Amino acid sequence: MSSKYPISIENIPGEAWEMVQAISAKSGSDTTEVLRQCVVAGSLIELIKAGPDNEVGEYGEFSSTYLARLARRVLGAPIDFLLETGQHPYLALTADANGPTPATKKGASDAPAPSFLLDQEIIEELQGLGVGESFSAGWQPD
Repeated sequence: MSSKYPISIENIPGEAWEMVQAISAKSGSDTTEVLRQCVVAGSLIELIKAGPDNEVGEYGEFSSTYLARLARRVLGAPIDFLLETGQHPYLALTADANGPTPATKKGASDAPAPSFLLDQEIIEELQGLGVGESFSAGWQPD
């Protein structure tokens, strides 16, 4: 069977492969199905990160409304996870306006809230983790 799309997966980092295997074991899905879902979700995220092609807000052949609906499905659980663990980047802003954050209500940390959304220490840590780069930019092949 021939395909016009690249299918090589040689450069998948070991840690990512372990995540795929964990998802497969937990969900009962075949690893190829998990990889397919990862490609679909990752492609959606990367397309949104790349920004619209024009002033109308179209991303290739997709409207921003369509992509937003897909993103909501894909990102709902991860956003909930970030909120519950007190790691969402906007928690510092919402804590002042709306009272305690979900993590504060659950007593996740007694550390004082940062006075800025992102102080220099956090920025350096995020850059070290590759946050804000493309889906695979932080991972180097073995």
